[in-house]
This record gives sequence, structure tokens and C-alpha cells, in this order.
Amino acid sequence: MNMAAAIPNSNNVEDLQVMEESMNAMSLQNGGAGPVVAGPGGPGPMGVPGGMGAPNPLASASLYVGDLHPDVTEANLFEVFSAVGPVASIRVCRDVVTRRSLGYGYVNFNSVVDAERALDTMNFFASPATKMRPLRLMWKHRDPSVRKYGQGNIFVKNLDKSVDNKLLYDTFSRFGNIMSCKVQTDETGESRGY
Repeated sequence: MNMAAAIPNSNNVEDLQVMEESMNAMSLQNGGAGPVVAGPGGPGPMGVPGGMGAPNPLASASLYVGDLHPDVTEANLFEVFSAVGPVASIRVCRDVVTRRSLGYGYVNFNSVVDAERALDTMNFFASPATKMRPLRLMWKHRDPSVRKYGQGNIFVKNLDKSVDNKLLYDTFSRFGNIMSCKVQTDETGESRGY
């Protein structure tokens, strides 16, 4: 089930309340259970307590790191993530021919608890080590069916230019666990409004 929502071009609190009422109405239309969203342990009902979801004991301690600046290296990511806990390995994915960064990578921790802490504290984190670009984190899923499940996807359009990934995340996280969210930007980094 794909749902679409539109947020008026405003940062007005009343507009956010209207959006919240709409989301609650959609939940009631779905039997009160809310849409299904994939989290770290796979698909599950929205509204499960916890930030990005409780760590799954069977899950790997690996995180996807997206929106990397082209000049961010493994050493930069180690500097950032080693503050959270022991890091097993880090990989920035690169083009096989040019060796240029593809803008994403993976951080593997020794424990799921450390990975969960990183997810909760480092999502949207920016520092000189990240070239001041906020990181976008989510659980690494080896099974493509988990990533491509499709249920609970929400497309939001007519966003104010000031809405960034973190504000979008903070706004919708009240309704349940979010696997990933992203505001599309142009080549200059300005929001495209969706």
C-alpha cells in the first residue's frame, strides 16, 4: 500500500497538526494498526516503541551510511563512528574504474548494541570529518526483499525549501519506525520540494 501526503509550503505548527490528523485518519482507515514499515528486524507495524526499532538479536551489526561527500574516506568515517563503540570494519563504496566514491558505504560494529547507538545518535550527524554533510544511516539489509518491500512508503511533496532530511524524519517518526527518509536535492544541494 503506497500512501501520498502533501505538506503545505509552510513551517506553521497548524500545518503540522493537520498532517498529524491526516496520518491518524489513515491509520484508522487501516483498522487502527497503521501502515506496515520495514525496520531493522524486517517489516512490522508502525507504532512499535523505540527510536529506529529495538536491535534484533539476529540482525547484523552493520549500518548503511548514505549521502557521503565525495571526499569522505574510511578514515573519516572511522573517526566519527569509533566514538560510539568498537568498529569492526568500514567500507566506502567506489566506482571500479575511476575509484571515485559512490556516496555511500557501510560501517560494521562488533555489537548490535553499538550499531543501534550509532543509528540513534549519528543519523543526520555532520562534522568536519563528514565535510559538514549530514550522514543518512539505516540498517544494512542483505535480503533485497526487506529493502524493496514497498509497504508503508510515503511520498511527500510541496515541502518548504527549509525542510531537510532531519526535519522530515523528526516529523514522521512520531507515527512509527522509519527505515529511511530523504529530501531530494538538486546538484547545488537545494531541496526540490519532495
